[in-house]
This record gives sequence, structure tokens and C-alpha cells, in this order.
Amino acid sequence: MQTMTYSMQGGVDVNIPKEASEIIERLTAAGFEAYAVGGCVRDALMGRTPKDIDVATNALPVQIKNVFSDCVINTKGEKYGCISVKTPMGRTVEITTFRSEGDYADHRHPRLVHFVQTIEEDLARRDFTINALAYNEQRGLVDIFGGERDIRDRRIACIGDADARFGEDALRMLRALRFASELDFEIDSSVEKSIHKNHDLISFVPRETLHNEMERIMRGTGAKRLFEQFRDII
Repeated sequence: MQTMTYSMQGGVDVNIPKEASEIIERLTAAGFEAYAVGGCVRDALMGRTPKDIDVATNALPVQIKNVFSDCVINTKGEKYGCISVKTPMGRTVEITTFRSEGDYADHRHPRLVHFVQTIEEDLARRDFTINALAYNEQRGLVDIFGGERDIRDRRIACIGDADARFGEDALRMLRALRFASELDFEIDSSVEKSIHKNHDLISFVPRETLHNEMERIMRGTGAKRLFEQFRDII
């Protein structure tokens, strides 16, 4: 995958996938704000090749479709603000309108989403600090929850209260274990305590999703350590 490298203050280089850079440039040229977000930025900061490419923008879904009307798009996630765009290089980029989320119906899905105006509001809805990162060439790294620090410290920490995050979406507990295993990170003590406390909620995770997450956990570098640490879960 081709990447675009930008130098930031402090000497940090962020190798954003070329596809993300082109999507951001196109949205910016149309008068919108746009950022590479989440795992895409996390992996770039770690020097890893991002597996998924996600862009967040203040453009509404209908505006995203207009900007990329010449591309192959998928609107399956439109009610949640997400439009998938297939780039000329054949990669799929998920473009999502800045949003916040309402109450969760089943410990898995928000009842509704609200489109918001700023990237900071969008980052606040995310699960872990290492995923609450955004980047574009104009602003550089947007990191309001200490995600870059937690990457350096190799730590999985929730945004806000862990019990609240896991009560909203039980899958986040398995994601915490998966990230810890794949990245060989430590799980913050407050997160560890909350996972043990709330592990019964994992019953709300669909079996196929559960199976996929468990496979990835067990293939990770930190699997053996996590098996001992979270025997009641695994």
C-alpha cells in the first residue's frame, strides 16, 4: 500500500495511506473538513501498515455521495452516517460523518446517532484512547485523550468510564483483549477490573462475531499472557 508521509511537530511521522490522503484532499477541495481516524492513524503511528482505512468528515452522507458520485459507493451504513467508497486502486475507504451516539438498545447497537460538527465530538464516542486519534495535513494529529501517550506506554485504556463503555457495547471487552494480544499491550487496571466485572454481557455478542474475535485473540503475540489474566473470559 502506498503511503503519504507527513512530518509533525516533535519529529513524529504519520504514514497515512495514499488512499486516505486522496479522499481527504477531495473532501477538503469540496469545502469540507476530513481526517484519517481510528486504527488507521494508530497503526501509522506505530509504523504498521493500516489494514482498514477510515475517514471522518463534517460532510453529511448525501454530500459524501455527491463528492464521490463518479466512484463505486456502498450506502448500506448510510443511516449511521457511513458511506463506503471504492478507490481507483481497488481499496475500500469508509467515510463517516462526525457523529455522537444515543442510548444503546441491546449492549451492542446505539438506538440512534446524532451528526455533530467537530472531530473532537466524534472522537469522544470511541472505545479506547489508542483509537481516538485523527489526522490530516492541515491540523496534524488530533489527540484529546492521550492516545499517542498510551501507544508509547503500550497500554489499552478506555475513553471515560470503562463500565459505561462496556455497558454500551459488550464487544468492546473482546476488542480490548484482541488489541492487547495483537499489539502485545498491557490492559489498564481499571479496564481489567471492568472486564471481569461485566463479562456476563458478552452473551449479547453474536456467536460468529465472538468466534472471530477469539480467533484473533488466540493468534496474537500476547495470547498466552491474556489467557492467564482473563481465564474467566476466555
